[in-house]
Amino acid sequence: MTVPRSGRRVADRTPRQVAGGTVAAAVLVAVAVVAVLLTGSAAPDDDRSGGTEGVLVDHALDGCLRADPPRGTRTSVVTGAAPVRGLGSGGSIRFGEPGELAGAEERTPARGELVVPDPGRGETADVLAVEATGELAAGLFTFRSDTGDGTAAVARCDSPRAQWWFTGAAATLTHTSELVVANLDPGAAVVDVRVLGPEGEVETLGTRGITVPPLSSTVLELTELAPQGEDLAVNVVASRGRVVAGLSDSYAPEFGSEPGKEWLPDQASASRVVRLAGLPRRADEHVLVVANPSGREALVAVEVSGESGSFTPTDVAQVRVPPGAVVSTPVTEAVPGGAAAVTLRSPVPVTATVRSTAGGDTSYAGSVRALAGPAVAPVPDRLRSSVQLTGGEQGGTAGIVAYDAAGAQVGATTLRLDPGATNAWSPAGRAAYVVVEPREGRVHGAVTYAGDAGLSQVALRPVVVRVTRPAVRPVLAQSAS
Repeated sequence: MTVPRSGRRVADRTPRQVAGGTVAAAVLVAVAVVAVLLTGSAAPDDDRSGGTEGVLVDHALDGCLRADPPRGTRTSVVTGAAPVRGLGSGGSIRFGEPGELAGAEERTPARGELVVPDPGRGETADVLAVEATGELAAGLFTFRSDTGDGTAAVARCDSPRAQWWFTGAAATLTHTSELVVANLDPGAAVVDVRVLGPEGEVETLGTRGITVPPLSSTVLELTELAPQGEDLAVNVVASRGRVVAGLSDSYAPEFGSEPGKEWLPDQASASRVVRLAGLPRRADEHVLVVANPSGREALVAVEVSGESGSFTPTDVAQVRVPPGAVVSTPVTEAVPGGAAAVTLRSPVPVTATVRSTAGGDTSYAGSVRALAGPAVAPVPDRLRSSVQLTGGEQGGTAGIVAYDAAGAQVGATTLRLDPGATNAWSPAGRAAYVVVEPREGRVHGAVTYAGDAGLSQVALRPVVVRVTRPAVRPVLAQSAS
């Protein structure tokens, strides 16, 4: 089953008069298209659905990007079909480099069972593609984790789309980033890359009309695009085709110290309300980074949601961001100990992250939305996992179930959230992943990871189970002569 990537415009037709002055009826065809790609777990947030309406997804494609991790880092890729009620295990899952999926070995796991690619494949491929067909495509999730001495990076393997934002990158001696762009489709993709910095948009060369050949990837070093750039925001827009984009970040708190590695969380588009979740419970420093892509100044109101509710911090109640610029603000004193989230409200759309540092490693709290259905996050070895959820203005309730690698339930709880409050729950040691499902009110959040291997986080986003078909329906209009 296929769904068009975009709708076709149909021009309005002028009603034609009938001889003799009679009344003529003209049929105006209005085409209503919901352009939703039938791909896996990383479609834009607005397109996600965990509900029961629409057509069951029967094909999904995720891309796991690779950046050179520190020596001694252990890489793991896991995928599976979320244990959604009423769905079976028909179909298959394949791993492979783009262009080689047709000859890859098919796996037919039970729903809820984790699948791991062949040893070494996820560690060496520049891009590891994961393709699911049949029932197993509905609710597909794929994650990559890199753990080593003092550093940890857990990231979602996304499906292709047209636009990506990353906030909090840099190109200095102690903080460097590289952009990875992959094309999983058989046709060429063309992308434009825009970079914002503290002084405004960075003048870059060769970042417009970049061609990414079919079934391949390209890497752009930010040190070449914006040398000595501090606190950058990067926007990737595909003017042709779709891509999977990721930004690998290397940050050293002090000059000469060993840098920690992390994948910056992505934001599908700038927004007037940005909710940031995934702050570690303990950190040496929190820095809020806000980018304003618009041509107007942004006066961004800051709100913190702690375990007892939400409040406006007196020292950083508002952040002023000039047009086209990026501003970083320390918020360590504003963020309470324990589970917390940050909400930004701006008259113009912005993007943002909160960078947290602890023990030489970093974690980035990214943009999240209210859950519309079940969301999945991994529980990697060697890391303590904490599910952090925040309630909306009326509060909320969510159920959390932990599963082992075979898909057996090993723990469960229900979190009841007061209005604007953040609460947390940690799964047992046997857990391999968790499923979070909203029950009442609005709930959003993330899963944080901490341990000897460092810090990381993953935003909670609903898995894609069903999508809405493009609908074409006639509308009758009358016109008198």
